[in-house]
Amino acid sequence: MREGEILALRKRPGERTAKLCKIENSLKAFQEEVEGYIEVVHFGRYALICNGEGKLLELDANFIFGGDLIVGTALFAQVDGDEFVSIEDPADLVNEIDKINLEIGKRLMEGA
Repeated sequence: MREGEILALRKRPGERTAKLCKIENSLKAFQEEVEGYIEVVHFGRYALICNGEGKLLELDANFIFGGDLIVGTALFAQVDGDEFVSIEDPADLVNEIDKINLEIGKRLMEGA
């Protein structure tokens, strides 16, 4: 993992919007943010980082992503190969998230 801080997007349960934040680019820092073991979901050049045991721990609901309920604090970071890096274009990240959720919505409607 590259050392130093990266610019990530943090979404906490109960907060209406996600916020850009600087976070130390280390496993320990990510685990502290999500309050436990991390689970990483890659999509395009981005990754969602959340608590891998969040549902078992009954963490508070946060948002729907790709048809799945994300619980607890979640982070979004850009990826370069296997490394987390700073988000270069937050608007592009938001567009990618919207595309994923829109596609899942379309699939659900077609199956109804």
